[in-house]
Amino acid sequence: MNRTIPLALLGLALSAAACGSLGDPHARGKKALEQGDYGTAIEAYTKAIDGGGDYLVEAYTNRGIANEARGDYDAAIADYGRALELAPDDATRAEVFNNRGVAYLGLRKSTEALADFEQAVELSPDYAEAYANRGRAKVDREEWDSAIEDFDRALELDPSLAQAYGNRALARESLGEDEKAIRDYSEAIRLSHDAQAYFNRGMLRYTLGCFDLAYDDFTQIVERLPDDEYLYYMAKSQQEFLEGRPKDADSCMGIESEGAYDAGEAEGDGADAEGASPDASDADPTAGATDEG
Repeated sequence: MNRTIPLALLGLALSAAACGSLGDPHARGKKALEQGDYGTAIEAYTKAIDGGGDYLVEAYTNRGIANEARGDYDAAIADYGRALELAPDDATRAEVFNNRGVAYLGLRKSTEALADFEQAVELSPDYAEAYANRGRAKVDREEWDSAIEDFDRALELDPSLAQAYGNRALARESLGEDEKAIRDYSEAIRLSHDAQAYFNRGMLRYTLGCFDLAYDDFTQIVERLPDDEYLYYMAKSQQEFLEGRPKDADSCMGIESEGAYDAGEAEGDGADAEGASPDASDADPTAGATDEG
């Protein structure tokens, strides 16, 4: 699954000062969202919506975020639609369009998602996250060059968007631009230490013959994630597979052989963005790299 930029929770509903004036349902919804208690958040924002008032856009939007976090994308899309009907200005509408686009991606409806992200950047031309998410939708559609243009724009606006680096790396890798992809994965890891970025870089390093560096990437995941997570299992499988492979740095091709991102430098600075065969003994590490963020 591709990675998206985190959803935009409307500021009024998340502001501690504002919540005091919004009343108990909004305050409880805010607290529940912060704690990841999405069921309670939905109940609180439903009560706020039923009570009416001046803050329905925030209540619908943030209930949509809670529904999306629970995997109920249809309910989230309905909430965002209602928020769009009530949104008072272009900046707010842009955030809600961005959120709804992410929900559409959760349903693998890339056409609808792309339309929403396009609305978001039209309403707010400097909305870095919306450009990054539009690029991510284009990755789903294998529109690699256009996706890279969106990631470039997003990173021009906000160089800290780790998911944009990771997803741009996927697009570049799909175009055979392995050295640029390595650089992007490494920058994403530097910014976020995201396990998915380690995995994708490890898979690419394997294809470049850099077995030692690939092994290091999979080891980072094994050391960072709990053993009940699927990405841990995939990384552990690749780690065990590579234990029997020669770890000769001289076999590396391209940027890796030049030492630009040797293991020590990459992990010291940090470098962003998902699969391998679940059969640990027979796994082919070239078969599993999927999507980022």
